[in-house]
Amino acid sequence: MKMVLEENHAYPLKNEASSLVLRAFSSDWQIQKNRTALDRIRNDGYAVGRGTVYEGAVAIYAPVLDGAAVCMAAIGVHGPATRITNAVLPNTRAR
Repeated sequence: MKMVLEENHAYPLKNEASSLVLRAFSSDWQIQKNRTALDRIRNDGYAVGRGTVYEGAVAIYAPVLDGAAVCMAAIGVHGPATRITNAVLPNTRAR
């Protein structure tokens, strides 16, 4: 499986793990839509996306926080769903 995220290409980020992490750890997260999911991501410390950008792929993103615990970026990994299963990441669901 080959996954390529191209530069200068717009991806739908509404429910992608990276944007959920950025929203969950933003200073105004409490006024964001889907607060229940964002609260869960804040408690878990990461977000998982299953097939949201590429079918058959899993993305796992976590926040990059500065010294004041402000989210500066999100960092993540992607892999095939056949390898990153619920057995590997128990209690996760598409977020």
